[in-house]
Amino acid sequence: MATTSLPFETVRPTPDGRGLVILDQTRLPEDEVEYTLSDRESMAEAIRLLRVRGAPLLGVFGAHALAALASDRAARGERDVARLRGAFDDDVAVLAATRPTAVNLGRALQRMRTSLDGWSDDHPGADTDATAAALRGFAREIHDEDQRMCEAIGTHALELLPTSSAPTTVLTHCNA
Repeated sequence: MATTSLPFETVRPTPDGRGLVILDQTRLPEDEVEYTLSDRESMAEAIRLLRVRGAPLLGVFGAHALAALASDRAARGERDVARLRGAFDDDVAVLAATRPTAVNLGRALQRMRTSLDGWSDDHPGADTDATAAALRGFAREIHDEDQRMCEAIGTHALELLPTSSAPTTVLTHCNA
């Protein structure tokens, strides 16, 4: 049985790493509309308005949002690592408050915080650019892990589908 993968990512960092591009889930399946988000308010709004939805995607989105916001602050000239960290903690709180029951979002935000804590301990003299780069790497790890898990779900689900030469349509919820 053939599988079909999406030829795009539903959330991805902008080329400069300072924002996110999302596929607006509220417009599917009729329209494929992408939005570029460049600040915390638009990122939080995307979660609240369900433009970004589905448990796995919420976690991936939250991780990338934290990385993009830190990258933007560093690129705009923030050189004080303590202030960057304070803003990061504020970002975690704002994003977590958008969907308090979203387990994957909460876990990803906490994982980003824990990863940053460990990285900061290992790199005490790191500047804001290096800190933002580390956050981008942590977000990509979460993204890649989640993609592998979703692909594994699909692979295992194939065993449950009938073998047929006729096309089969599968409706998924959250994980795809």
